[in-house]
Amino acid sequence: MVTGQNYGSYVGANAKVAPVIKSLSLRAVIFDRKVSWYYPQQTMLIVVMTATVCNAYQEQLVVSRHVIDII
Repeated sequence: MVTGQNYGSYVGANAKVAPVIKSLSLRAVIFDRKVSWYYPQQTMLIVVMTATVCNAYQEQLVVSRHVIDII
């Protein structure tokens, strides 16, 4: 897993991350700004992982109120 704490909009983050993630056969989860530890309420947490890891946590991610998108 790799994390990033990005500024900007959720849509902008998705647009920038999705092509790279898909080309590498990885998955990414974009969390809302409430769970950011770098700069709370100002940055969004993005976690990049393998498809296997994402599948292992799929149930928890789907029900999390802090997940904005799973790419």
